[in-house]
Amino acid sequence: MALAVPQEAITDVQFRLGSLYVTFHVTHDEDISQEEMAHRIEEYPFREMWRLYNQRDGAPDGLDAALQRLKDLEMELKDKNRELDKERGDKEQKVNELKKQLQALQEELAGPVAEREQSLLQQLGKEQGARKKAETQLKVVDDERKKLLEAVKQEKLRTEKSAQRHNDLIAAIIQENKKEKEAKEREHNEQMEVKDYIIENLKSQLRTRTNGSASPRNSIIDFDQTEEFNRLMERMEDMAAVLQRTQESENQARAQIQRLSDLLKESEEARQAESVSYDNNVAALTQQIHSYRDTKIAEDHERRAKEDRQRGRGSVSEALKENATIVRQYTTSLENLIVSLQDRLHAISEEYNNYLTEAEAGVSHERQILAEQDEDSKKTRQTFRSSSIALQKIYWGSREPEAQEIIQNLDAAASNAEKSSAAVRVVIAMLDSKARAFGDHRNWMEQQQRMMRELLTSLRDLNQRAFDRQRALMDERVSKA
Repeated sequence: MALAVPQEAITDVQFRLGSLYVTFHVTHDEDISQEEMAHRIEEYPFREMWRLYNQRDGAPDGLDAALQRLKDLEMELKDKNRELDKERGDKEQKVNELKKQLQALQEELAGPVAEREQSLLQQLGKEQGARKKAETQLKVVDDERKKLLEAVKQEKLRTEKSAQRHNDLIAAIIQENKKEKEAKEREHNEQMEVKDYIIENLKSQLRTRTNGSASPRNSIIDFDQTEEFNRLMERMEDMAAVLQRTQESENQARAQIQRLSDLLKESEEARQAESVSYDNNVAALTQQIHSYRDTKIAEDHERRAKEDRQRGRGSVSEALKENATIVRQYTTSLENLIVSLQDRLHAISEEYNNYLTEAEAGVSHERQILAEQDEDSKKTRQTFRSSSIALQKIYWGSREPEAQEIIQNLDAAASNAEKSSAAVRVVIAMLDSKARAFGDHRNWMEQQQRMMRELLTSLRDLNQRAFDRQRALMDERVSKA
């Protein structure tokens, strides 16, 4: 380094005295003189190397202190990992013990329940037989009610059809009477026109008779007109009789229409009365069915209670309540146990998460310290390099062995600083790997916690179904007994 020769020019390197002394051969360029080489050696800096050498037995500082701190932290991390593994084993053992306790509790629950199962099944069969008998009776009553409803519905349809026929007949009669009335009105109008014509003709004849002469010819004419007048009068009397008969027929038709309207009104009132009566009958029949069903149920309950009292036993409802109480107690115990397991699992998860958080914070802090030490090492290495170059310039051409040793020591210190920097980077990479491992541990713990929660939920649902089934069997036994 002092002579600025390439690495290929240095051969036969040999270290002695624990790498404190080294010998080697150097091939120099021909254009460099002996004086210039001595001058370069004299200017090469060696004071810092000697200072470091003199402090070799002192307390470590700089990168050495950082490496020592790193070793201590690694030892602490190993101790914590061992403690964590031990605690994890203890927790798994506790979980296994809780599972065994849960299994024992389930076996204990199946014992007393099985003792009453047969009697409950017998009593339930008896209750089901009574219920089927009551359902059969209710079905018969319901069929009768349906038949009555169908009969009432048919009668209602028949009444509606009869009313429709009456309405159609009345409408046809009214239409026919209307046509007949119009025809008679036309005939009456024609007769009135003829009558008016005859009256006018008679008036003109009377005026002619009053103003006419008394000749024989006029007498003959008057005689003829008198006969014609008599015929007209007879015709008018006939027309008056026809008009009177027409008015009488019209009055009769109006009376018939009024009578048919009254009949239609009475039929509508009767239909409404029948509809109200039908609704009342349906309501009364439904009430009778409900009353009959309630009576039968009450009689069955009374009969079963009497039989139970005669056998010296409590009622079925009391036995069912007792079964419900037993199942509820076991369900409550199981729920409390599962809640305790969930709380303990949550506490373990929180504790492990806190440990991982603290470990990640410690690793991050150590990485930051090592990064700062790496920066300081870079600065120290640059200082060694610049000091070596400055000493080479100062002692250039000098043959003093101390100067050469100082320059060599500075170069060696720079090399050691480079090696230490590489070691620090390796340690930083290891810390990054540990940080990623902590993240993987966190994910694994969350996955295990989720699986445990799902397992506890499934266990709760399974036991709840088992308890419900067991209670149903117990109730069935009570019913059959």
